[in-house]
Amino acid sequence: MLDTLVDLHALEPAAVGLGAFGRTEGFLERQLSCWQEQLVASHSRPVAGAAELHGRLARTLSASPSPTVVHGDYRLGSTLVGEDGRIRAVLAWEM
Repeated sequence: MLDTLVDLHALEPAAVGLGAFGRTEGFLERQLSCWQEQLVASHSRPVAGAAELHGRLARTLSASPSPTVVHGDYRLGSTLVGEDGRIRAVLAWEM
């Protein structure tokens, strides 16, 4: 499974017909914003250091890496395995 995931992440979107799919710029900024929104929405008690951590991450955020194919929920249940035990397909239902 790990080798398959590595192969998946090594794909260049344009090389597999996905060059115009998704937003390729600002991934890390969007992730940090999403995590902050999720924390605020699920906030039920103070979380020591959360605001400081968010601020530090925002100040030191690296540039987003080159776009690649990423599976957000990779697990055995999102694969099709052949009789020989090799992964034959990776599924992504949300797509």
